[in-house]
Amino acid sequence: SQGASGTVYAAKDKRTGERRALKIAPVSELADLTNEIGLQSLSDHEGIVRIYEAYVTSSEVRLGGLLLLAAQA
Repeated sequence: SQGASGTVYAAKDKRTGERRALKIAPVSELADLTNEIGLQSLSDHEGIVRIYEAYVTSSEVRLGGLLLLAAQA
């Protein structure tokens, strides 16, 4: 799904088997994402995505976080 900055994908952590959210954005958006990375890495609330890992390459920023799934009706 396309967000305000970058695109979010459902992914699987190969180390743990847990489902995760993977956000990928152009490195040009790093300044905008810095605040998001800081706040979400400190969050511990069921309604806020928690960031576990962040990687920056020469072309993109990758954020790995908790995957929140909508409840099935």
